[in-house]
Amino acid sequence: MKKSIWLVAIISIVMLSLIGLTAGCQKKEDIGGLTDEQIKAAKKGDLQATHDFKYTGGMWSESKLPPKEAKRIKKEIEEGFKKALDIWINTKDNPKDFEKGLAGKALWELKQQTAAEQAQGKIKIRVHDKREFEVVKVKEGAGAVAYTYIDNGYYIDAKTKKRISKPVGDKKEWLIGIGKYGKVWKITEIVPLRPKTPADKEHKSQ
Repeated sequence: MKKSIWLVAIISIVMLSLIGLTAGCQKKEDIGGLTDEQIKAAKKGDLQATHDFKYTGGMWSESKLPPKEAKRIKKEIEEGFKKALDIWINTKDNPKDFEKGLAGKALWELKQQTAAEQAQGKIKIRVHDKREFEVVKVKEGAGAVAYTYIDNGYYIDAKTKKRISKPVGDKKEWLIGIGKYGKVWKITEIVPLRPKTPADKEHKSQ
């Protein structure tokens, strides 16, 4: 238990150092980081057992909040995730637009990915079909979401705007960290769970 508490504290400090400027006066618990244990368990397939959400107990809820309060925050996370997801999907050639719905590691990764793609003369068009998601962790100002979809995204030429690739139609599963910044919920971390490939190379196709 002590080891887990120290690990959470260390991760919180690291996340704060990365996004402290944008978070402003946010508290440590407002940063929606995911622990190594959570990611490891999810990749093993333990995530499937979380679809029957419990407001107390279990490694995913990690909450000592009263059920009524946890239910309220869960609803906030659901609505916040939908808005952040729309920003993630609909942002194309202007990386700054990601800032409206993403922060921390997720924001940094998507900006880097977009810059690399633009340097190659292409733009990612994200198409997430048959979306399903479930809140699997609830805390005051933070949470985690299990998200699955069929990836029918493709690339267009940055100059001509003509399609230069075809959708692959893969089913993908992500573990999404989410945190509250003021009144806005933002995606803070995107971890690939499926398909499971060496070095999680699919993570580069967000």
